Amino acid sequence: MIHDQQFFAHLYLRSTSYQGVRDLWDACGPHLDLTEPISATSLPPALPASVTDLPPDGEVAVAAVERPGGECQLILRRHHDLLNLSVALAPAAARAPENGDWVWWRRLGHQWAALVARHLPAPLGEVRVHLARTDDEPAERLTALLSPLLPTVARDDAGPPVITRDGLLCWETATADDDRAVRHLVVAAPPELDEVASAWVWSRGDTVIPPLARALLHAAKIRYELRVWRGSGRDHARFVPADLRDLRRTVTIAADNLAASGGPFPDDTDLAAWFLRQLEHDIGYTEAARERAAPSLTKKKVTDVPKPDDTDYRRSVFVVHGRDEPARKALFDFLRAIGLNPLEWDQLVGMTGHSSPTLSQVIRVCLPQARAVVVLLTPEDVVRLHPELHEPFESEAETREGMQARPNVLLEMGIALGVNPERTVILLVGEHRPVTDLGGINYIRVTDGPGFRQKLVSRLRSAGCDVRDGGTDWLTTGDFASLAAHRRTPAGGRGD
Repeated sequence: MIHDQQFFAHLYLRSTSYQGVRDLWDACGPHLDLTEPISATSLPPALPASVTDLPPDGEVAVAAVERPGGECQLILRRHHDLLNLSVALAPAAARAPENGDWVWWRRLGHQWAALVARHLPAPLGEVRVHLARTDDEPAERLTALLSPLLPTVARDDAGPPVITRDGLLCWETATADDDRAVRHLVVAAPPELDEVASAWVWSRGDTVIPPLARALLHAAKIRYELRVWRGSGRDHARFVPADLRDLRRTVTIAADNLAASGGPFPDDTDLAAWFLRQLEHDIGYTEAARERAAPSLTKKKVTDVPKPDDTDYRRSVFVVHGRDEPARKALFDFLRAIGLNPLEWDQLVGMTGHSSPTLSQVIRVCLPQARAVVVLLTPEDVVRLHPELHEPFESEAETREGMQARPNVLLEMGIALGVNPERTVILLVGEHRPVTDLGGINYIRVTDGPGFRQKLVSRLRSAGCDVRDGGTDWLTTGDFASLAAHRRTPAGGRGD
């Protein structure tokens, strides 16, 4: 028998996503009624204005709010190099429905997923936990009882149930992809273990990250690095052994921390062990391939690999854009005003050594030649999800027509994020249909005010670009105010 349902989510993000965190935090007030400070924590209810205003590196809670009455809460923590945003949602009255169909997981889950998709479409990882207080029954009975009550996206490919050391029953669903960014868990707890379940999933009465969220944070790092590795297409020529060794070191640290935190799922530790073996093979393969290629390099015409301290390299920017020529021109003018060199198409073609290269050849050869990649997302295609694929409680963003960047722009953005997310900057002009799973990189919304320009300068400088922002010309160069993309809608757009 089911007594109630609660929904929890733990988001793991890089600090580059901080503006999106603030946007989501602000949206949770009106949408989820999370407006009151949590007096027991002494934490402020508002987030700092900038990521630079966060507490120093370490593990610390930043802010917290709750719904009047306390059944729903939101908290942001800093966990060393990552941010952890966690939410607890429960219905105001969770009594058993007359028809036996418990809908709270679906309603709360869809509500939260829609907010994340709109404001934070690219977390490094996320865990959505569906907690139910149930009678103490066999695992087979509980899995059969609870699985049909999950959101549709979380019903398939269920992993084996696990009994925690404290007697909680949990299992993961939607496990088909090893590199999944969003994970769905079910936790069943009898009434006498209610406090145990709350302490494991949400809080032990303090603001410290709870045990489940801590363990799966380290697992999220491993799965993120797996996405980066797979995003490269495992092109050994794109890696040097030092890069692979750095990747192996990152995965090793995360795997050690995962083991120390007592993660509940053997799948996480098994994946970490397998991934480390694959990295060992790649390191050996790459070293051998480079040794074999070394004697023949002088016989081939190859594109020189720029040095990190090369001035031209530090000024070069690969710009990904669509058909919106005024938006492209405004961006190129601005980049030149701060001393950078946005690469024109003719330059990119020349770098490949081919007279008519394919788009794939241009990306493969030219991305490493630029210090940074700037992706300009302008609304150019009219799209919507086909009605046959609508789920219950589908968000409006899925059911109505919306604007989206051209497919080739999204493809090139994905390649850039897979190759080097830390040097990729995404600019968003106008209103867009949300795009999920972008690898943990947040966007900058394009406006004509100085704030947008200053953010872009800061991101480019963080990417290692030789930005020259002396004087004031760069604050006005580039006509971003009159762009039609700011006002483009499906009613007036074209999908060709």
